[in-house]
Amino acid sequence: MKITNEFLEAYLTCKTKGHLKLVGEPGTKSDYEVMTEAASRASRESSLAEVIARYGDGNAYRGTVITAEMLKQGAPLLADVIVEDDGMSIRFDGLKRADGASKLGGHHYVPVLHNHGDKVGRQQKLLLAVLGLLLHRVQGLRPVLGLGCV
Repeated sequence: MKITNEFLEAYLTCKTKGHLKLVGEPGTKSDYEVMTEAASRASRESSLAEVIARYGDGNAYRGTVITAEMLKQGAPLLADVIVEDDGMSIRFDGLKRADGASKLGGHHYVPVLHNHGDKVGRQQKLLLAVLGLLLHRVQGLRPVLGLGCV
């Protein structure tokens, strides 16, 4: 079974919930959870559209699976992309190019995470750190920071 965003987010909320997601237990969502997820999705779409408008033509890769070869091309922004390997399938709200040597060449990428809300909490900070570690597997360099978009 591959590590996914759903598992990571569940695990950061509750270790038991994360374990159940990993073994395939679907669980039952409350009305509140359904409502907040819908609001978060709408907010995420709006934020990603603003980020794409600000940083250029990263939209070409939107919703696609990104490989190390694609990362080597050095696009300034990759929005709403999936990074996969044998053990993971992780959706990144965005990957922003940064200067600095890595396996990709003279650049690397830092994760961009959408946050639905005014404050970046502990869970979002941990998720950004984990996304950075997973990105390390692809680019050979662990980002020292992550970016949030609201």
